[in-house]
Amino acid sequence: LRWKPTQQTENFEKGAEILTNDPVNPVYQLKILGMVVPRFVLMPCDNWEIREVNESQPSPTLGLVLSPVIDDLSLDKLGYDETRMKIKVHPATVEQVAQMQGKSGFGLEGSVLPGMPVGTFSYPLQIVTNSPERKADGTLGDMATLKVNITGRRDGPVRILGAAYRQESSAVTLGAFPATDGKSVTLNLLVRECPEEGLQMLDVETDPPALQAEFTGEAKPVGVAK
Repeated sequence: LRWKPTQQTENFEKGAEILTNDPVNPVYQLKILGMVVPRFVLMPCDNWEIREVNESQPSPTLGLVLSPVIDDLSLDKLGYDETRMKIKVHPATVEQVAQMQGKSGFGLEGSVLPGMPVGTFSYPLQIVTNSPERKADGTLGDMATLKVNITGRRDGPVRILGAAYRQESSAVTLGAFPATDGKSVTLNLLVRECPEEGLQMLDVETDPPALQAEFTGEAKPVGVAK
């Protein structure tokens, strides 16, 4: 007898009645109890976010690859853009494995390197394990490849603030307004490691020409901000 679970569950239970011509035992009851778990568990699931990108050194994020059913899960190889990221592998702790009722696993530390373009980013990471994947028919296939994205945003040395500014798309929203009146918004630019002479705008280009930009500098603040 074979059952194919359709979803994960902590209380898997299936049974069958086997009818025979035995007058003493005409019916045999067969029951299977257990837990249905995934072959591999990614923590976080498939999106490893870097919350704050450092301008001068690698900015890390941590992830785990665990298995509730494999006794010796380990890494075979990695696939990623080495010009943008650096990946370190380390053993998973006993506590980390036990947290997901796992049997084995390993950890990864993914870092984006300094000098990446300003804006949002999403870099794919392929994790090839030493264990074959399980096919739909129950047989084993090639070594399982797990895929995640390392994501985040680099603001750069200049951070833009304002109610009309949408950071996720690096855009300014003006909303609806009469064409004859036009509309203006005010944005604040905060500069890290600003030169002693202050930030200077050397050139301004706008497209279309009807869009105009004007910059007003402020004195460099003195003191310590926390």
